[in-house]
Order: sequence, then C-alpha cells, then structure tokens
Amino acid sequence: MGFLFFCGYAYLARQTLHQWDSEALDLVSA
Repeated sequence: MGFLFFCGYAYLARQTLHQWDSEALDLVSA
C-alpha cells in the first residue's frame, strides 16, 4: 500500500513539475 502511494505521489509530482517547466518555457519564449 505504501509503495503504491509513493508511486502515485511521485507521478503527480512529476506531472506538476512538467507543467511548471512548460509554463516557464512559455514565459521565456513569449
């Protein structure tokens, strides 16, 4: 259970960081 929770948390964190990177690139290229 704990391992699956950790995997889910890591997946959400990665998605969030990727979204931030995309937004940052948009601001830089704008």
